[in-house]
Amino acid sequence: MIRKVLVGSTVYADGVDYLGIALEFTPPTITMETVTQNQPGHAAPIEIATGRLEALEASFVMGDAVPEVEALVGAPHAVDVPLTFVSRVTDGATARVETHELAGVWTKAEASSMGEAASADAGRHTYTVSIRTLRHLIDGAEVRRIDVEANEHVVNGVPVLDPLRAALGP
Repeated sequence: MIRKVLVGSTVYADGVDYLGIALEFTPPTITMETVTQNQPGHAAPIEIATGRLEALEASFVMGDAVPEVEALVGAPHAVDVPLTFVSRVTDGATARVETHELAGVWTKAEASSMGEAASADAGRHTYTVSIRTLRHLIDGAEVRRIDVEANEHVVNGVPVLDPLRAALGP
């Protein structure tokens, strides 16, 4: 697999206010929730998909504290303040633009160690958000959209949860 390198990730609040360039961005890991069935007659336990996703969390690193983001962490008024990352990603031969729009509950602001013994990472700040809504675009085309509270999960324009809803009936 060819390694993808983040060239730069511009961060915006509310899709408008420029916050700076993220040094690192970790998008959420999309994991289906499963339950383990261990029935007599099975050679081994099997995993059954529940149709739900596990909790979604994203984080990003800035070279310094960002007062606008610091104010979001733990603030009741800050729930679902949208954040947009516009990133240029390259494998050395080709490049693409990936956009992540996310909102949720701002759960953590973590500063790195500072002082004489601190590493080259001194001054870096990591911010974490528990995601309620996520939209991922590659070169302007929507790849994934998730709205946890509205129970929506769309991949490449196809609603993932529709077969489950149909199986459950009206």
